Amino acid sequence: MMRSRSTHSRAGCHHVDRDTLHTPAPSALLTRSTPLAETRCLVEVLHRGWERLPHPQAARSEYENGWPTVIARLADHLDAQEAPELWHVLVHSPGPRWQPDLSPWEQEGFGQHFAFIQSLDTRGLLVAAGPLPASAGKGQTIVRNLDTETAARLARTEDASVSTGLLEVEVIPWLVVSQPTGA
Repeated sequence: MMRSRSTHSRAGCHHVDRDTLHTPAPSALLTRSTPLAETRCLVEVLHRGWERLPHPQAARSEYENGWPTVIARLADHLDAQEAPELWHVLVHSPGPRWQPDLSPWEQEGFGQHFAFIQSLDTRGLLVAAGPLPASAGKGQTIVRNLDTETAARLARTEDASVSTGLLEVEVIPWLVVSQPTGA
């Protein structure tokens, strides 16, 4: 079996089929991608099944010179993939003004939090928002299309329920590498 290693500038795993790299049928090409850092990964390529070809040793010997081309095609294929998207999770919890004996709906200024969420939606930034039922007074809002500094600034200054101390917010960057098809 022949094994080739190459690094690539995108973290995450990608499926690459034999047609993408133009390897001879009926051989099999397997790839494995191991993240090394946020923007780098190790790509391992295993090409096997030479014994199923009509002239296995000749095909393998000829293909020895083809690996630079295969690796270049793999890099081109991965470059064509969309980069992971950076979203942010805004984790809200009761702040110093929170009154534990009142429900969220009874808290003075809680409506300002919904006005903030509506403004995120109007600007096309909102992915989802809602309470965490197992934790009284806690919830989260997921936003996209913002850098971390902007997401933190919006969450701390534009959400009046946070800026006035009713809620506290933790801003967590989230690198989304997998989404349902059509999302």
